[in-house]
Parts: sequence; structure tokens; C-alpha cells
Amino acid sequence: MTNRDADRVGGSESFLAVATCMPADIPLCEMLTEALHAVRRHLRMDVAFIGEFREGRRVFRQIEGQHPSISLVVGEGDPLDDSYCQRIVDGRLPELIRDAREFEDALALPVTSAIPVGAHMSVPIRFSDGSLYGTFCCFSTQPDHSLGDGDLSTLRLFARFVGRLLERQALSEQQRREKIERIRTVMEQRNFWMVYQPIFHLANDRVVGYEALARFRPEPYRSPDRWVDEAGEVGLRTKLELLLLEAALESLSQIPSDAYLSLNVCPDALLTVRW
Repeated sequence: MTNRDADRVGGSESFLAVATCMPADIPLCEMLTEALHAVRRHLRMDVAFIGEFREGRRVFRQIEGQHPSISLVVGEGDPLDDSYCQRIVDGRLPELIRDAREFEDALALPVTSAIPVGAHMSVPIRFSDGSLYGTFCCFSTQPDHSLGDGDLSTLRLFARFVGRLLERQALSEQQRREKIERIRTVMEQRNFWMVYQPIFHLANDRVVGYEALARFRPEPYRSPDRWVDEAGEVGLRTKLELLLLEAALESLSQIPSDAYLSLNVCPDALLTVRW
């Protein structure tokens, strides 16, 4: 085994350790960077990156590694048709390119000579339902004829690992958007009403006050605390509680003068109100 082969084996083992032992509270961007660093070191490439396919563009989601002739910026991108990524996904270029100069489709891309691109490897990142997120890529400015199918298998392993991380984040973001839409719709449509529960003084056997309680109309029914907690998860709790507070006070004139009205409100909402 050559020193290079040993480095590749070490890089693969390092990646497996990263994939299986990372604490759940590590930020996603840090986990992606660790994966990119491991694969770049493993394959002896100059740059590794994750490209997201978005509205006809390849957007750089995460980048690891640098080279004096390369200027890639996270969040920026270019048309898919001008990228290696699209040509590899649709089969015009292979996933493993030892020397880009050997492929006419690669030479047709300005980036091949501009960087220049020597060796290049890229595999699709797909979610569990088969949908395409983008590609996991790495490249070097120099050709590398030592790259083989084993290296490609390792890259696919990285892509599967990253795909699971990105899918989990995408699901979390989708759920957050749904919660925001649900809370905002309830607020905009005032899809709730107030009930006033009597508070008895048992010794005197009389009503001394009323507690204002919110009830929400949307089906399926959910208890008020679940609505308020969900609003808190997406940063809308204070706005929702202020709206409920206003609704509760609309019937204040109907409360007997010898009784009090009890309101449930969080400290943030209480401090927001101008009395």
C-alpha cells in the first residue's frame, strides 16, 4: 500500500467516525464542513463542495478547501447548464473524471480552463423519496489517474450521509413553515373565541371573578396550550397572546363591578402592553 492509499484509508475511517459519533447538537453547517474536509483529504482534492439545485441554478451550499485560482462563495451560484453537476446528473459526463481534458463536454465548459479543472468527482444527493437535492462534488486543478471505483464508492457514502442531514433539515424547515402559516391564519381570521369561567368563593358561596379562556375553532380540535406553545416555537407567542388579551378585554364591561377578570398572559406579552 502506498502512502497515498494509506491516507485514503485513514480518511475513510475518519469519516465513518464523524458520521457515527457526532453529537446531535452540532450545527448542521459544522457537520457538513467536517464531511467535506474528510472527503477532500481522503481523495487528495483541492476543493470539495455541496451544490444545491435551485430554480435552474447550482448554488454552493457548503465549501471546504481553497486554491489561489479558485474563488467560490457560499450562497452564490451559476446556471445549471454551465456546470459539471448538471452534465453528470444527466449522464453527459461520468461521475469519476481523472482528467477533464479527455472529455469534450468538459472542455466545452469555460470553468475547465478558467480554474483549470483537472480531476473531478461528483455524485447526486437524493432524499429518501428519490428527489434530487443537488450534488456532492470535489475537484483538483491537476489530473489524477490513481482515482478508482473505490474512491467513487466512498464519495457516494459521503453523499448518502449528507443527504440524510439535509433531508432532516428540510423536513424541519417545512414543519416550521407550516406552523407559522397555521398560527398566522388563526390570528388574521381571528379564528378563536373567549369563554369566561366563574371563580367561586366557597365560603361565601358567590362568584368573585371570572377567568378569560381562549378556545380555537380550527379542526381537528387542539387545546389552547398547544396553540400557544406552537406559536412560541416559531416566535409568534407574544403576538398571539396580545391578540387574545385584546379579545378577552372586549367583554370587560359585562363583568359585574364587584368581580374581577383574570387573564392568562406570558411575561413578554405583559411587558409589551402599554397600560
